[in-house]
Amino acid sequence: MKLILQKNATEIRRLHKRLHETHRVREQSAAQHQAYLDALAEFQGRYDGLAFPNGLTREFELLKTADVKAAANAIAYLEAHPYYFRSQYIAGSLRRALNKIIDRMPPDIQARYAAYRLELIEWKRLRRPGKP
Repeated sequence: MKLILQKNATEIRRLHKRLHETHRVREQSAAQHQAYLDALAEFQGRYDGLAFPNGLTREFELLKTADVKAAANAIAYLEAHPYYFRSQYIAGSLRRALNKIIDRMPPDIQARYAAYRLELIEWKRLRRPGKP
């Protein structure tokens, strides 16, 4: 799962870069404007499926139903920590969704999430020296 997430993150970054490049020159000609529209359509069309295997929207719907596999996949996403456009917003949303259902998850999923949260707390502590 981690390799898939990293590969997809690379593709999202590529699409996002192309979108910005075409956006800068979109008003120079009709062809460049069309290139921008094409880049925008591709980015919007592929983002959901690349942001999360089987689709980000679907993942959040499954998390609302306390699906165990979806919870495991969400934790895998958080552990992999992919970086791309809106990835940190997605991570925060996944954490909020997991916090709502974690008490209904099997003990192994609960333990994985607890371990992730401890790692996150430690990472934040090390990142901000001098703060408690």
